Amino acid sequence: MRIRSHHLICALLLAASPALAQTLPAGREAIDVYRNAIAAAESGASPRGIESVLTAIDDLRDVLLADVPGGTRTVLENLPETDFAQLVELPGLFVQRIEALVISREPSFFVDLAARVGDKADQRFASTLAATYRNAKWPIYVEPQTDYSGCTVFGEGRLLETYLNWLDMARDFPGRYASAVTRERGRVQDAIATSTCACGDATSFVSELERIAAALNPADPMLPTVRERLAALDEGGSNIRFGCISG
Repeated sequence: MRIRSHHLICALLLAASPALAQTLPAGREAIDVYRNAIAAAESGASPRGIESVLTAIDDLRDVLLADVPGGTRTVLENLPETDFAQLVELPGLFVQRIEALVISREPSFFVDLAARVGDKADQRFASTLAATYRNAKWPIYVEPQTDYSGCTVFGEGRLLETYLNWLDMARDFPGRYASAVTRERGRVQDAIATSTCACGDATSFVSELERIAAALNPADPMLPTVRERLAALDEGGSNIRFGCISG
């Protein structure tokens, strides 16, 4: 894929509506920062260049998913089709606006980029990201059932594997990709601790949580929560739904 001119994207945004034009300064800056971050990372000359690309994606997401002043739709939803097609071609991005609004990272892009110009932390982060997401949208521990929701996969070790992978990343490369690592670890923690929609049955749910409890360090703050979920199910006080259809 190639990077399209941010000037073209911004010009089309400007033509959309006066209200939308109010978002252009931040949008122009976010697109420009992303374009420059990609160029710097691919040159291999920028320290932590790949990390800067991840930060630029977060900033771009914040701008494009913001509501247009005075309206109920986001900047992303207001883009004309020609505009949207240009946005989709930006490398490293997955963009969707049908049913669900998504601006996310393409794991395969970062695996390739890290292999070419990254250091060991970049390569570990990229491989962990790719192991977590079957594509840019859905983590391996969620089975999608609609465009915007899915059930949680207990019983196959996916939750434990993902949690441990991000713990290892944080331990082995402290301070690298800190916000992204914290966010991904938080997402899988949330699935383990609070998901009420299980794809499988009670046996798979229990086996997954027991496996997690056995693998965690005794000081891990997740351990009490896992034990509480197991106790709640045993005592008939769990709100988990088995064979769940999300939505």
